[in-house]
Amino acid sequence: MNKIGFFYQTSHNPCAVEMNLTQIKKYHPDSPIVIWEDVSNLCEEICKKYNVPYKKVYRLNEDTQFHQSQPVTELTGGLRYLNRIYVSCMNELKDADWIIHYEDDVWIKNTLSEFPKTEWGGGLGMLWDHPLMDYLEKTLNIKGLDRYHSACGGVVISRQAFINAYLKVQDIDWVEISKMDKYVSRYSDAIISYLLLFNKCKWSSWDQWSQGGYKDFVAYEKPIIHNIKYWYRHNIEDLDKINSQDNVKFFLENNS
Repeated sequence: MNKIGFFYQTSHNPCAVEMNLTQIKKYHPDSPIVIWEDVSNLCEEICKKYNVPYKKVYRLNEDTQFHQSQPVTELTGGLRYLNRIYVSCMNELKDADWIIHYEDDVWIKNTLSEFPKTEWGGGLGMLWDHPLMDYLEKTLNIKGLDRYHSACGGVVISRQAFINAYLKVQDIDWVEISKMDKYVSRYSDAIISYLLLFNKCKWSSWDQWSQGGYKDFVAYEKPIIHNIKYWYRHNIEDLDKINSQDNVKFFLENNS
């Protein structure tokens, strides 16, 4: 079986990290994991508990608040985010064939058993702004559905493909690209997606990934679920209280 590595950046969400590490270790106990934490250092002790490498990101002031731990808010932050993935690929995740772009709202409920036949897979369509859509088609000759895929939480990427793409990161005029599309300098999934597209990395559907619906009382079939936010913005001391809520109890009983 191909070896999987988990790249995971977090902030202010120790409950999510606690729950997610439990799940990852349950289904992939031998897979490498690396956690990068921005703004806070609430997850350092949790990482020690699970024997997971912990990296501190010194990007923003400790009192900075932002929506759902958004790790990219401007272009420089996005480029640093790409660098963190590359550094992880070359170090903690160096023995993995595939890396999962893990986030606080990603949940794993079973062993991953299948992988894309292309360089990456999973994820919803990317809603690029029209100037970048035109640029992708007319300049890079990327047409049709090949322009629309997103490297959001839970997608799987060939580790070697990401490394090869990152080594060409300076070939991209990121300032001009961010002028064409507002998402590139605001979201990690957008800047990862563009890097892969620019380097002709092919996307394909991945049967292991699904988009969840927060608080929807659904039992999911696929191993990876994106958009599960029960554990956002809670102190670790409140974890038992959160897990006793009816919707969370239902989720755990049906998706663990």
